[in-house]
Amino acid sequence: MGRTVLTRLFALVLVIHCTGWMGSSAATRVSLVDNGYVDLVFAISDAAPQDQSDIIIKNIKKMILDASPVLYVATGDRAYFKSVLILIPQSWKDVEANASSWETFEKADVIVDAPNPRHKDVPYTRQNGKCGERGEKIHLTPNYVATLDQENNNKVYGKPGKVFVHEWAHYRYGVFDEYGTRGDTNFPLFYRVQGEKKPVPNMCANKPAVFNVRDISNNSSDCKIDPVTKNYDENCAFDFNKFYRPDTSLASYHQIDSVVHFCKDNQEHAHKSEAPTKHNAMCGGVSVWTVIMRSPDFKDNKTKQVDLDKMPTEFNIVRSSGSRFVLVADVSDSMRICNRIDKLGESVRAWIKHDLPTGSKLGMIMFSSMAHVVSDLQVITDMNSRQEMMKKVPSQLFSATCIGCGLDLAVQMLQSSNSTETSGIIVLVTDGKNSPGYLTIADVQKDIIDAGIRVVSVAFGEQADKNIEQLADITDGKSYFIRDDDTSEALEQAFLGACTYQSSVNSSDLQFKLFERTASADQSPTDINGGFDVDPTVGRNLKLSIFNLEKLANLESMELTAPDGNVVSKIDYQTTTASVTEDLAMVGRWALNIKLNSPQTKSVLVTVTTQLRPDVKTPITTRCWVPNGADIKNANNNRIRIHAEVWKGSHPVTGATVKAFLVKPNDESEILDLLDNGVNADTVADDGVYSRYFTGATMKGRYTVKCQVVSNNDTAQGLGFFGSASPQLHGNLIDGNDIAVRSPVLPASLLVVHFRWRFPCKVTTLIHQVKSQILLSC
Repeated sequence: MGRTVLTRLFALVLVIHCTGWMGSSAATRVSLVDNGYVDLVFAISDAAPQDQSDIIIKNIKKMILDASPVLYVATGDRAYFKSVLILIPQSWKDVEANASSWETFEKADVIVDAPNPRHKDVPYTRQNGKCGERGEKIHLTPNYVATLDQENNNKVYGKPGKVFVHEWAHYRYGVFDEYGTRGDTNFPLFYRVQGEKKPVPNMCANKPAVFNVRDISNNSSDCKIDPVTKNYDENCAFDFNKFYRPDTSLASYHQIDSVVHFCKDNQEHAHKSEAPTKHNAMCGGVSVWTVIMRSPDFKDNKTKQVDLDKMPTEFNIVRSSGSRFVLVADVSDSMRICNRIDKLGESVRAWIKHDLPTGSKLGMIMFSSMAHVVSDLQVITDMNSRQEMMKKVPSQLFSATCIGCGLDLAVQMLQSSNSTETSGIIVLVTDGKNSPGYLTIADVQKDIIDAGIRVVSVAFGEQADKNIEQLADITDGKSYFIRDDDTSEALEQAFLGACTYQSSVNSSDLQFKLFERTASADQSPTDINGGFDVDPTVGRNLKLSIFNLEKLANLESMELTAPDGNVVSKIDYQTTTASVTEDLAMVGRWALNIKLNSPQTKSVLVTVTTQLRPDVKTPITTRCWVPNGADIKNANNNRIRIHAEVWKGSHPVTGATVKAFLVKPNDESEILDLLDNGVNADTVADDGVYSRYFTGATMKGRYTVKCQVVSNNDTAQGLGFFGSASPQLHGNLIDGNDIAVRSPVLPASLLVVHFRWRFPCKVTTLIHQVKSQILLSC
């Protein structure tokens, strides 16, 4: 059987400036205020059973309450945990919770989710950025949290508070493990120290390890030396002596009761720069303490004595109340150019009709020299409510551009509605710069941030205000760039991207593209034919669409032919778009045919989109991002990394062909092959993350990037995230028995790379079968 194709296109926009450099802000909202971390978000998935809800919530609180004084001591009286939000799943109906719309599972700092197949119940952090870069998130399992207090958990994983501080150091400060793993040639369990007759444990501690070795293959007290490495072989483990009591390191064996500090550069808590640990490899031998002190949290090096008994951690249990959207649309005269206002109206109506989730709320504001409410927040309940909102989409144009006016009114709408919530999602569409003398983005930026509002920015044309991407970036939103020669489909995908940013996203709401073809004007097309596969995972709401019709009369016919020969041909017309829809498509090979009466002076775009079948719960997910963020300055001095990640559940998908398609401000194109080979921009080989440096950003302006994932017969699934995990100890710290140290995880060759830098356009889902051709743009 030949190569099969599995593709998804996802687009993002970069803004290149000429001077200085500004990296992306991390997506997390956690901040350090008066020595206390606030707005730390735990998110519990549906994988956690409701009958364990009480114990899971109780133990999350216990873990943080235990961790707070540990962190305070470990950071030299610099930090503790001040406030925590716990986002519970919608399925936990009987749990009392406050309503909220800004916390999301996707953006949570800590998730309680189904076990990673590699880690099982071991707490770990998704992390493989560079030294000092924040991790993706901390992963705990429902079983680990529910059994937190059980004696065996404390023996194996350590005390909950210290476990969390160990992971927090990975996640927040970008440090790495200071222990070795049995069978790992890069970070071995033992290593040779000059002057020592035998290998010693690979760890960082301020006191020489006191230990006994044993061969786990025969349970003898002697270990064999490998003649090649001169180190103990992979069957060798060790037991700490019961009287061994070092002070460091929390990044190493934090299970030892006496360990309360990280290794430092001073004599008292001396760092072992020669030890072959992952931390030394990633950070060039610099101590964990030095990396932590370089964190933006501590850059001012301020310490403040805090009485933790008088500063208890505050907990808030929240549940998503449904997403609240406010469309803020530019209706200035410049929106006449290239028919922008009509494209906007058509796309907004399509979004309301087909994609806006039922139960969400939508408000609309238009702005020119002033801002006006087109519609207050209305709940989308059925097709009648959708039709009413579609009628209100603005089309009349006025003079001047006051972006700040539109944003300010949107903030008021979200705050003044009959709700205790203040957050929501603003979808800002504009094609120009703010007119002089009017309210600006900067004037309302603080109000937006304080209210917890995310902004999805849509830049119409190159002249759109460059500050809108920065606003989306700092509010943890997304950015889209629409060129004037783009079809209205590009705008529809931007609005669809806003939907995938709701507080709780169901897989059933996500869309896939099975076919995409552009027929250029100079081809004078009269017939457009094609085929695509519908595999067992998709087929719901199958939709054939043609965009950019100059006249609806130009379309003679369009039809879909099912595998059994049945033809679907009922056409739904919009302003410049027509579509044919099948509610639930048969699995198999489909054909499409479109006939045009006359040639077009503009190219047309033909797509086929669909959604998951009702019984499919775990599709492959994909992500495309740029660690530098959306707003890059002086790119000549910074190679721009582009990453694409493909995984199913916790399993990375390897062996795919991944390409990045870049369009520069002068409309020149460049194609990059993204590689998963562990070289240059790619940190680790065969981890499901494909990477490449882009060095062609030689001019300022907006760059669009599309990443295409093509799967073939060599595609495989790995075992999941390796990350940075807490080491497991098998023994008893409490009654004084020796501690047996064994390999906590498998070798690091299957590490999945994540960087916690926000990228402007988020890709959420990809079909997991390798039969279908899938082209998705976000």
